[in-house]
Amino acid sequence: MRYLIRNTSIVMATRIVRGDLCLDNGIISYIGEPVRDRSGYTVIDGSGQYAVPGFIDIHCHGGIGFDFTAGRYDSKKKRFDASTGHYRESLGALMRHFARHGVTRVLLSTLAAPTKRLERVLREMAGYMRDDRNGREGAELAGAFIEGTFIKRPEYAGAQNAVYFQRPTLRLFDRLDRAAGGGIRYVNVAPEHGEAARRLISHLAERGVLVGAGHTRCSADTYMRAVDRGLRVAVHFTNGPTGSSFKPFGGGGVLQSVLTSRRVNAELIADGYHVNPAYLRDILQRKRPGRIVSVTDAMFMTGVRDVSSFRVYGVRGRLSANRRYLQVEGKDNTLFGSVLTMPVAFGNWVSYLTREMRGIWFAEHVPYEADDAVHIASRLCAGNPAGLLGVLEPASRYVGQDLSGYGGSLSVGKRADVVLLKLKGRQGNYRAGVSAVFVKGRRVR
Repeated sequence: MRYLIRNTSIVMATRIVRGDLCLDNGIISYIGEPVRDRSGYTVIDGSGQYAVPGFIDIHCHGGIGFDFTAGRYDSKKKRFDASTGHYRESLGALMRHFARHGVTRVLLSTLAAPTKRLERVLREMAGYMRDDRNGREGAELAGAFIEGTFIKRPEYAGAQNAVYFQRPTLRLFDRLDRAAGGGIRYVNVAPEHGEAARRLISHLAERGVLVGAGHTRCSADTYMRAVDRGLRVAVHFTNGPTGSSFKPFGGGGVLQSVLTSRRVNAELIADGYHVNPAYLRDILQRKRPGRIVSVTDAMFMTGVRDVSSFRVYGVRGRLSANRRYLQVEGKDNTLFGSVLTMPVAFGNWVSYLTREMRGIWFAEHVPYEADDAVHIASRLCAGNPAGLLGVLEPASRYVGQDLSGYGGSLSVGKRADVVLLKLKGRQGNYRAGVSAVFVKGRRVR
């Protein structure tokens, strides 16, 4: 499979290059001036569009009626069907759904649920990951994110069911990871579990598993002890909820720790509802683009048209009147994941960044040029999550190292995970439309 994307704006790690992009048998083989010999290539006109690295979503629960933990939702019976046949079929459909929206790698996130249920869905995931279909029919399923299991405080449950919270232990994690075939890539551990949390965080970090903390209200001192053990991500920062203290006791709260630590990356959900856009600009200004990861936290309701209310593991939710966000029933200020897709998030970032905006912590934010905003949005949606997963190219890339397993940015020799998209609208108000998607050089849209 050989593709030539002509006359496009190629978003590379440090700059945007206008020219041609060649994909040969799954690898990016050329970036530069117009190619004269086009024989053997399928030619795609990229005029007026951007070629960006494939989006990587490290925090997503499902979509198009399928929840990773609960299974497929039957809108007529108003319940989930978790039968094996439906589950395996739905995983493939979900990966195709992600690919249509420019996602080339994804981690599927679990809700707080019974251990046996988690083991079962993780086994299903492991089976799909071993299948040749993975990364061929749609996005690559790259592993699991265990979100709900190791939360502690019921009042910080958000849309998770506190009945299923458990104490963090190496034994429980290893049991889940065996079911996943070693496919757990990311775990949420609430630091207020104390030494039990710190032991698990150390264990995970030693094994190369990414560690986050969300749904937490611990002190800054407790949080930073967890950072010393290997905690690296603030899960859906400022949501979930996120503890804060403006007093000096204990060093402050989680909010203060994340904003001041250079070792902690912040997940942000850029749907315009989870976080006020003014705070998004403030956090980006404070943390800098290299420490922000754009995630969707998307639920099974994403892309569903015939459901307005639902129940997942004992927690009731409903779709907002404008159909753009989900709420926990009876808690108007508590959101239930999202219905966000990555192109919408990308377009929102470009809109916020090209808009003159008053901040909350900062008096004002000046607008970026569109190309600069696209470059930053690409880092948030692809480069930074690739770095956290260890699939961004290493510093030795210029000495002939094989880069074919890497993603998150576009450079010669890397795996051809590429999205061709066009910005529609005007400064401060853009939408990102996806026109072509390649996973490992195979066109999936």
